Amino acid sequence: MSTGHAWLAFKSKSPLLGVIEVIKVIDSIKQLAGIGDKGAMRIIEHFGSEQLAIDAMNDFQIGDIIKLPISQQARVDIIRDIHRRKYGYSHSTILKTAEAKEYYTKIMSIFRQYASTDYARYAISVFCPVKDQKEVLRRQKIVEDSLELIDSLPIASIKKIKDAIKTIESDLGSSGIRGNQVCIGTEDEEIYARLKKTVPSSVIVQFIQTESDVARLSEYDSPRYLDSEDSKFAMYADQIERLEYLPKDTSIERACPEIVLDFVVKNKGRIKAAVQVDEILCERSIFTKDIADAIRSLAKRSEMLTENGIDPKTDEKFRSLHDAIRNLNDRSLKELADIHSQIKDVVANTSMAGDELYAALSSGEPKIPERVLQETINIIKKHETELAKEFGMAENDFAGLFTRDGISPKVSAEKKDILFTRWRDEMNTIRYRLERTIAEDIDNPIGLCEQMFSALLELDVTLTIGSFTKMLGLKKPRLHEKNGYLISGGRNIFLVKEHGAENVQPVDYGLDAACRASVVTGANSGGKTTLLEMVAQAHIMASMGLYIGATDAELPLLDILYVFGKNRGGTSAGAFETLLRSFAEIDISDGRRKMVLADEIEAVTEPGAAAKIVAAIIRHLLKDKDSLVTVVTHLGKEIDKEIDEGIRIDGIEAKGLDEDFNIIVDRNPKLGYIATSTPELIIRRLAKKTGGELYDAICESMR
Repeated sequence: MSTGHAWLAFKSKSPLLGVIEVIKVIDSIKQLAGIGDKGAMRIIEHFGSEQLAIDAMNDFQIGDIIKLPISQQARVDIIRDIHRRKYGYSHSTILKTAEAKEYYTKIMSIFRQYASTDYARYAISVFCPVKDQKEVLRRQKIVEDSLELIDSLPIASIKKIKDAIKTIESDLGSSGIRGNQVCIGTEDEEIYARLKKTVPSSVIVQFIQTESDVARLSEYDSPRYLDSEDSKFAMYADQIERLEYLPKDTSIERACPEIVLDFVVKNKGRIKAAVQVDEILCERSIFTKDIADAIRSLAKRSEMLTENGIDPKTDEKFRSLHDAIRNLNDRSLKELADIHSQIKDVVANTSMAGDELYAALSSGEPKIPERVLQETINIIKKHETELAKEFGMAENDFAGLFTRDGISPKVSAEKKDILFTRWRDEMNTIRYRLERTIAEDIDNPIGLCEQMFSALLELDVTLTIGSFTKMLGLKKPRLHEKNGYLISGGRNIFLVKEHGAENVQPVDYGLDAACRASVVTGANSGGKTTLLEMVAQAHIMASMGLYIGATDAELPLLDILYVFGKNRGGTSAGAFETLLRSFAEIDISDGRRKMVLADEIEAVTEPGAAAKIVAAIIRHLLKDKDSLVTVVTHLGKEIDKEIDEGIRIDGIEAKGLDEDFNIIVDRNPKLGYIATSTPELIIRRLAKKTGGELYDAICESMR
């Protein structure tokens, strides 16, 4: 068995994170993205040295990274940076506007809701938008495999697995074994230092420098002496009764099996969870047969342990001693009461002949009849024998437990102390040997548990990806190099998450090389903004390597995505200027594939000029042959007069209004069609329902 925490050297094997072997990606903490002097100092202090910190980063120990004393975003940035370095893909800022980044943030917020552990919540942060097709395809394969696992399991089984996995982080177990006082003495400074570093807090380590240090070992319940080279005091240690003398070649774990047992006790819940998960997965198990068998064996051994050490049921002699120590006081008092009761019955049923009565009275002092005394002795002996049988002890162990003054017995405190001392010594000796046997029978439990925990956490990552994909009905997009896209059966996942897929109408939409720009018109609340969001989501999620909210889709990988949301700053000159500056900053000659999505940008200026400005912006962006543009507007008719060939006007057509004036709409855009606005619908409904010259006049003017 290995020594100390060298067991913890296991490296997880994650298809997502890519930790199959240690790859050197940094040789300085400051090389990490976003880490300055202060952040580097915190990381180094957390690990204890810069080299340990560098090793953790190169090993991609995400479990350690998520515990760093830095901001949540800084941890995410580190994870993404190391992942990028390991896979060598080009990470670029695809999302160029606050609105585009907000969409990504909302997607990730929904994604994280399917995780059961913080580990998975951080691990999936590597799903950030990238333009490297090889990396995107690699991630798509991970999603495919995750979905395959989800599809192979009943929903109830998935829930049970997720509940079990939650214990990996939430069930930290007890604070450790708190049984008898253990003290290990050694004269070797190196062994002393190792013991101090590895033993549980309940174990005392004594550095032996004098004979009196050795003598102090006897003050503890379970004293042990670990010999060493050139020992000066071994002869004194060997003379101490009850002390376990351990040769110098004894391993740390054999000298202190509490190291192993403490770890197992702390992780009983996690070990049990691993067995439960393995039983649910069956042939799909994440463990090899050897690991699964070892985990079951470990679970079985863990049932032999409690927070106080060995479970008394583990060994018959140990149980007898444990029960005797725990129950002797109460049982002896109960037996004493029975003894008194029986003696009273003996006295009450005793009659004396005349000569016996005369002898007792003439002696000057009352004299107890001999047969009463003998009966009292018999009663006491009988109860001592019964207690011995009850506790599984030898009869002579209890001889003298009840002393008497005449016919008035009492429990001997001195005898009890003798029994307790002997039993405790014997029980502590048995306890240590049992603990040592169990610890030696568990082969490398910490290393095994590290593999087990890592596999369960990686399983949570897989279930998170698969559940997100399955529950939102996402499908794999097909990537191409053409300048355009086609989305069939597209659904806005923000709405799907809120209302369910069955309550969200699927829509078809796209652009191609012949028509790289579109203007979407339609009634208020008709779904124009929802359409824009859906298109943005599809392209963002595709660049993340995720499946998208559509039954089918052909998409290019974008270099840049611009999203301009509805303006909330009014029609001030400042808001108008800011908008124009944003569009002016778009480089139309850089040769990068870009998409521009804009939602009612006309709101920042006067209606009379808005249509001309929006049309001019679209024409300008289309000078870049790699640009795709979609603009949502209420100015369909006005813009139609300004646009050139190659710019399509589409409409989300409202079918009418119901009795409560709620819009009835087909959310699938009609291509090349200017849709009716909500005010026009209301006016037409009033004209049809109530009549009136005013309504007719307004309708005529809107034609």
